Amino acid sequence: MASVKTISLQFQGQRKPQDYVVYPAGYKSDGSLNFQSDKTCGRVNPTTGECIYNPKAQYFAMLLHPSAIHFTMDQETIDKIKEAQPQSGDTMGGGSGIIA
Repeated sequence: MASVKTISLQFQGQRKPQDYVVYPAGYKSDGSLNFQSDKTCGRVNPTTGECIYNPKAQYFAMLLHPSAIHFTMDQETIDKIKEAQPQSGDTMGGGSGIIA
């Protein structure tokens, strides 16, 4: 079984980098990319750099919580996240695969 592709990122307030899974673009109509670790999650618009990140929760519904942080992500990090997007045939976890 293939391993799940992850990307190592460290955001302000984190003691050390965490491994994030990046989900395929297209979930939102604006092309935002979602990324999730076992402790935190976030969403970034790759065009504007606008990012919402919750350092206290790993569930995307918690991006609406007041503990979520809004900031503009640097282009280098956006590029790393774009490159980590799963492609056709990649494993997403739990045996789920990307078909299209």
